[in-house]
This record gives sequence, structure tokens and C-alpha cells, in this order.
Amino acid sequence: MADLLNLFMEYLWLVGFVIGALGVGINPAPHFAALGLVMCSGACCVILVFSKATALAVVLLLIYLGGMLVVLAFSCACAGGLSFDEPFEASPHDAAAFVIIGFIVGMMYLVPECVRRLGGVFSDVKEYPVSSSDIEGLPLVFSLGGAMMVLCAHALFLTLLVVMEVVRGPSRGALRAPWKSLSEWKLSNPWKKKLGDDK
Repeated sequence: MADLLNLFMEYLWLVGFVIGALGVGINPAPHFAALGLVMCSGACCVILVFSKATALAVVLLLIYLGGMLVVLAFSCACAGGLSFDEPFEASPHDAAAFVIIGFIVGMMYLVPECVRRLGGVFSDVKEYPVSSSDIEGLPLVFSLGGAMMVLCAHALFLTLLVVMEVVRGPSRGALRAPWKSLSEWKLSNPWKKKLGDDK
């Protein structure tokens, strides 16, 4: 009975992941995309916890919420002046079709899984059969993989700068400067006026 309850909870979080992915894909405003991304990342990490990969779930949660939400926050800030009049809703026919298709697909996967329940992400390492494989590899990430982690951090920072540059649009977005161009800066330079007054 406990295995069946765990299986039901896993599929419930999978449904939460699908709903979050739909929120990212068909949103009327960037704010709903950020909310859908939070829902997706949380559901994925809970599914990993059910699969006994707790350390991997924590690392992915930090990456999702720490890195990708920063990009979405800048995107929302860039699109803050735009108006989004379309509500976040669906017709009753769309909702009914979604529920029926989701139920059919869910039963296609749920019934065979109830018959044969697979174990978690375990591996027989030496004399510790209950040791999870992601916990064994975590010290290697911080010791031998330290240089790769620094390289990946720089790549993520470069990706953040590229995304901010792409989404800035005609209003100069998140990387806005106080003056539009160098010639406009020269025209509005207060020091130039003072130097002219001295002459």
C-alpha cells in the first residue's frame, strides 16, 4: 500500500510538472512564465527525491531557482512597460479535453507501473547497499570537478549577459545606459558648459 501511495504521489508531481510547463509555454505575460518555471523546477526536484536522488534534487533546485529565475526576472523587468490584456484562462471545452486526454495517458502509464514497481536509484557499492549513487559522486564534483564547476559558472554568467542583451529590445532593456549615444552624451555634458563659461 505504501508503494502504491508513493507511486500516486510521483504521478501527481508529474502532473504538476506538466501544468507548469504549459504555464511556461502558453503564458499571456512573462510573470506567469516565471511562476510556471518555479512550479516545473519544484515538481522535478520532488520527483528526484521520490527516486532517492536527494543530493541531485538539491543541486538542480539551486540551479533552477538561482540561475534561470534571474534571467526571467530580467525579462519581466524589460517587459514591464508593455501591456498584456489577454487573461490566463481557457474555454471549458479546452479544459475538458485536457482532463480527458490526461486521464487516458495517465492510465496508460499508471496501470503497467502498478503491476511491476521499480526500485529507486540505488547501487550496490562495496558493502553499503543502501548508498545512493548521487551521494557517492557529490564529493568528486567538489574535489576533482572544481575547475569544471568554475568554468560552468563563467559560462552561465556569459549566458546571462547574452540573454539580457537579447531581450533588451528598442527600450535598451536591463543594460540601459544614462545616455543613448556618445554624441548625445557630449551634448548633455555639464562639464563642457563649465569649460565654455571659463573661456
